[in-house]
Amino acid sequence: LPPQQQQPQTPRVLTGQGSAQQQQQQQGQEPCGPAAGAAAAASFPASVREADVPASIRQLLEGHLEFLGSTGQLSVKDMMGPLREYAQVDPCVAYHLWVLVFPIVWATLQKQQQINLAKPIISLLSKEYHQRQAMARPNVVQALLEGISLSQPQPKIPPELIKFLGKAFNAWHIAIPLLESHVIIFPDETRCFDALAELYKLVGGDDMMAGLWRRRCCRVETRTALSLLQLGMAERAQGLLVELTSQVSAGSIVPSARGETSNGEVPRGEIVLWVDSWVACTKSLTQW
Repeated sequence: LPPQQQQPQTPRVLTGQGSAQQQQQQQGQEPCGPAAGAAAAASFPASVREADVPASIRQLLEGHLEFLGSTGQLSVKDMMGPLREYAQVDPCVAYHLWVLVFPIVWATLQKQQQINLAKPIISLLSKEYHQRQAMARPNVVQALLEGISLSQPQPKIPPELIKFLGKAFNAWHIAIPLLESHVIIFPDETRCFDALAELYKLVGGDDMMAGLWRRRCCRVETRTALSLLQLGMAERAQGLLVELTSQVSAGSIVPSARGETSNGEVPRGEIVLWVDSWVACTKSLTQW
């Protein structure tokens, strides 16, 4: 442009000119707290603060700086009071807080500490006063079980206790996955299989129960009968089950409560499964 024509100057508050040096000087140590916003606003040169900017905009920016300075000083202890109040008012808040916090705290414990805490957790779950909340949704037992199910490594809870709590406190959706994980972690314990199979039966999970028994049963005929029942071939399954139960009555198959399979021994739970499956076949064929 010719010397006599000059480009109009932009307000320095928009371009940020004149304040860059002071901002660089403040990078070493900046004030914090509620007064941080006011201090930051006062650090601008007078020419910038008094530029052609509406007073409402300037007041809005200064208020926002004060807000950022105050919120930057918040800590966890400032949140505990409001959270406690919400937890007392809304049970769902207390439920989700426990489910979120317990697995985090459990993971920070040493292995010996986790082992030492397993028995008190079992004792807590077994308390009779939980029956007062049996009809509440959510309830304390649901929160405790879900927190345990999300913990790694999971504390070992007796499967009979998990089965009872799942039935009594409407915690089916928590007890079943918890027992499924126990079956994977402790594959040699038949107690976990029995508890999980009973819960599957109570909720009508016939296919899940058949898949569980396929992993556990020791006779090929049991797998065949379960497959026939799943395919709807009740008559063929009934004939196979009658043959198996007849062998038990004749003494060819010896029941074993210890789960041994040598010398023709079959776990007692598998023989009970044959009888229950035979009853299911008679119901399906209306042979009462």
